Amino acid sequence: MIDRSKTSSNDRGVGKLTILVFGTIIAVTLYTAYRVVPFFYYFYEMQTQVHAVSRVASELTDDEIRKRLLERIKELGIPAKPEALVLNRYENKLRVMLKYEEEFFITYDGKDHTIRVFPFKIDVTTKY
Repeated sequence: MIDRSKTSSNDRGVGKLTILVFGTIIAVTLYTAYRVVPFFYYFYEMQTQVHAVSRVASELTDDEIRKRLLERIKELGIPAKPEALVLNRYENKLRVMLKYEEEFFITYDGKDHTIRVFPFKIDVTTKY
């Protein structure tokens, strides 16, 4: 049998330190996921919208397509400039391109500190 009464307080302290370290790692991971996962969700949502609009390209003008896509960009809060959305028609095909970057940052001491910049590129060519 193991006599638990002889364990030192140091052994119990190491256990508490382990819990603190792993708790911190889990908290940082959850916070990062909370801030970064929406970038990818909005990217795929926008890509789906581009595919949907491209399927009906024969019925819409370029201005109508641009207006619909820019409205969706604004709704999703994607930090893309209107001139980053490029539409090209050729040989009964529509090509839609959009490049933008999302920035993961933390605010510390009143300043924003960039942790990572995520580049996104949508390039869809659809025959209509």
